[in-house]
Amino acid sequence: MLAVACALIFQLIIYFLVGSYINPTALGQFFLASSLVFIPAAIIEYSFVNSLIHQSEPTELDARAVLGINLSVSIIAIALGIIVSLLIQLLYQYEYVLYYYLQLAIILILISYSSTQNALLKKRLRIKDYSLIDLASNTLYFLLSLSLLLSGYGIQALILGLLVKQLSATVLLIYTQGINSCRPVFSKLAWDKHVNYGKHVFKEKSFGLVLSYADIFLINHFLGAQVVGIYELLKRIILRPLLSGYNAIEQVAFSLLSNSKERPTAYNREYKAFTKLSSLSFLLLALIPWADQLISLVPIAYQQLGQYLPLMVLYATSLILMGPTDIVAYSLGATEPYCRLSVWHGLSVLIMMAIGITLGLEILLIVMIIGNISALVLPYHLILDIKNQVRLRNWYQPFLLWSAMALMAYLGYCFHWPVFSSLCLIFLYLVFLFRRSDNIAYP
Repeated sequence: MLAVACALIFQLIIYFLVGSYINPTALGQFFLASSLVFIPAAIIEYSFVNSLIHQSEPTELDARAVLGINLSVSIIAIALGIIVSLLIQLLYQYEYVLYYYLQLAIILILISYSSTQNALLKKRLRIKDYSLIDLASNTLYFLLSLSLLLSGYGIQALILGLLVKQLSATVLLIYTQGINSCRPVFSKLAWDKHVNYGKHVFKEKSFGLVLSYADIFLINHFLGAQVVGIYELLKRIILRPLLSGYNAIEQVAFSLLSNSKERPTAYNREYKAFTKLSSLSFLLLALIPWADQLISLVPIAYQQLGQYLPLMVLYATSLILMGPTDIVAYSLGATEPYCRLSVWHGLSVLIMMAIGITLGLEILLIVMIIGNISALVLPYHLILDIKNQVRLRNWYQPFLLWSAMALMAYLGYCFHWPVFSSLCLIFLYLVFLFRRSDNIAYP
């Protein structure tokens, strides 16, 4: 938890300073370039490596095979990223998108190694090692980025910070677990079982991550890089620290759920514990009643989108709300039906987003929130494996909590009751946290 808390604080400080030292247009170009890196990086980190966690006893050969798959994906992703960043630069007559991308692209090679090592740590439940490495890399990122920002290096401070963060994490992970599993295997025979398990996860993650970054490219197309810089900075101040903490918890939960998949009672116990902990993020809704005061803290150049801050908070928390769907499906091995559902659902949401941005940024955010809620509702009713394993009441309790807290937060915002509304939100979460446990045995 210390590593998660430090990561949250570090990212908040950096993002608040970014607004003072970097202009929105340059920042918008950086966000476009970095998105072309972070999309495939997240795909690599959460697709084929899940095969190692899902297996009962992954071997060194398994780890080396997954590393080979990851490196192949990263090289293809870099080639595609160069083409896309060049097209964006030429189409919108930007100066630095390709330049920023080329500097960041090495992250994809590094994450091919670190994600494989991370998966082995999580499978073995070596949470302390994982947390210490995460803390060390985030501390280096923070100290380097902070010093370079204050020295006037602008965007280069963010780029160098990200590179050092990923490099240090990769080196520490290899040092912790030895060099043997870092020799990639490029063999169809060794790849087969990991490809068979991970191919549907890969497709689902690829489409889902493109969808999650689609707002940046849509806003860039319709409103320009300056608005991207303002919008994405505000969103990252809210979202990135939240997701850093959630992702750490989610990966531990995925290991526990995968290990309990053959024992329904234990599985449900782990699932309920996970949703209780992840629902702590709903307290972020307490920012909504204070939105007018909070937006005044950012530089004036970034305040013009302040009226959308409440919707950004709703969007951020709705992402956490629908978060458990994928790890439940993956832990139960229901990768193919979840992939099919996610693609069809994602296409529908993407079409609505493209229409929504033409009507304004507010409509785009509302569409994205509705998309996240429907991404929670649909899998439970359409994927048999999930219905058989998780009880309906347990599945929807976090959604009911989120809805009640969101309503109270918006009432506090509309009627200017920030203190009363925040206290009510804390009370609602405590009621959820300490509700009477379900003692009925699961079949």
